[in-house]
Amino acid sequence: MISRSSKLRRLRLWGVVFDDEDEVVDLETISACFPLLSHLSLCYDLRDGALQHGLQGPFQLENVVVLELGWTVISDLFSYWVSGLLQRCPNLRKLVIYGVVSEAKTHEECQLLANFTVIHYPDPVQDFCIPNTKAGTIRTVRFNIIPCKNSTEVIPDDFIFSGIKSPGNFSDTGLSAISVNPAIFPGLNTLGMSFVRADLKVGGINAPHFHPRATEIVYVVQGRLYSGFVDSTNRVFAKVIEQGEVMVFPRGLVHFQMNVGKSAATIFGSFNSQNPGMQKIPSAIFGSGIDDELLEKAFGLTSRQIRMMKRRFIPKKLG
Repeated sequence: MISRSSKLRRLRLWGVVFDDEDEVVDLETISACFPLLSHLSLCYDLRDGALQHGLQGPFQLENVVVLELGWTVISDLFSYWVSGLLQRCPNLRKLVIYGVVSEAKTHEECQLLANFTVIHYPDPVQDFCIPNTKAGTIRTVRFNIIPCKNSTEVIPDDFIFSGIKSPGNFSDTGLSAISVNPAIFPGLNTLGMSFVRADLKVGGINAPHFHPRATEIVYVVQGRLYSGFVDSTNRVFAKVIEQGEVMVFPRGLVHFQMNVGKSAATIFGSFNSQNPGMQKIPSAIFGSGIDDELLEKAFGLTSRQIRMMKRRFIPKKLG
């Protein structure tokens, strides 16, 4: 039957009982027998201590774009099993996990399920998730996942950050920026946000840049700033904003600030992503190694001018 199903695109193995160990269909066999498979449904099942759909072998499910998973028993292997599947589905577009929380009988099972769910879904199923760095990490294709602390071990200091009381080091452009994300402030973990304190000297600038994964809201703590962004039609929305005013920069749009006041300026920016990312336009263009000839044609500059710009923006090698 399998030999006649090599063109199968959807496979569902849910609640299947194997009476004989030799009848177990491991995932490496599925990968080899169904190379065109695009939709795979599996249920995590431990019988007599053995996982029904194991992860042995270096197989890849390259064409699987939809993965549906469920469970019959929650154990500490559940997250590792799902993470292993994600590693083997490089082109996955949709992950669906089925199950009823009440099926998790013990506190430990409920905690494990909640930890996993809050990691993989934007809507949390618990109040917070302070990373438990002592528990080790779960490696996936793109992330190292750290389980949550037990809520009884969480303390008030986990939700307090004191690292933005004063400015950081200033750059040549007169900017100091202290970015805060879950890596340095664990209380932000899974909350879908991060923030930054930025200080600008008189005449200092925050060069045009954008955040590919977040909208930013900026609050002026002190000073006067020429601040704005450019939309996708190249229209500029810019104005001088002052202490107490707020400006929003839509996700992915180039924006900038310049201190036009007579004293230092301080702003506080908040992002709706715990990993907003950032690309500064000058560095991205002249500091990334783009071919000189292309830049000459794009900007109408001479090769000498391109080299001068690159010397300014290409990162300096240490040592």
